[in-house]
Parts: sequence; C-alpha cells; structure tokens
Amino acid sequence: MELGNPTSYMLIYLVAVLVIFLIGREIACWYFKINKTIAVLEKIRDLLKYPPQVANVESKIEPNLGGISEIKKKIHLLGIKIWTIDNLRGF
Repeated sequence: MELGNPTSYMLIYLVAVLVIFLIGREIACWYFKINKTIAVLEKIRDLLKYPPQVANVESKIEPNLGGISEIKKKIHLLGIKIWTIDNLRGF
C-alpha cells in the first residue's frame, strides 16, 4: 500500500478521527464526572440488592421496656436505623 494512494489517506484519516473521538470522550466523562456517578450508582445497586440484616426486635422484648412502641421510640431518639419488614416492602 503506497502512501500516495487515496485509500491509505482515508485509512489514516479514520484512525486519526477514532483516536480524537476516544480522547474527547474520556475528557468529557472526566469533566462531567460520569465515571464517578456510575461507580456510586453501582454501589447503591449492590446495597439495595443485599440490604442489612433485618432486626427481629419483637423476639428480644423484655417485659420492663414497655413494649415494642416504647422500644421504637427509644431507637428513633438514638438515631439508629433498623430495617424492618415494613421498610423492605417498598423494594
């Protein structure tokens, strides 16, 4: 294949356009933080796929604590997040 051949110029042109496209794509992904967004979305997907263990609060009720409603109030005041069956029904 000679360098003066129009086919070789077309091939060089296509390779150059492809390289410029790939470099531009990588810069755009970096600028708009697309790679980080994908990583965060994958982490969220994995957390939703395998939620934390469901706490079985009702089996651990002691008579002096005042029942399940009192336990829920105390847990809410402490700011502890417990996954219950009611929380998981939305998934």
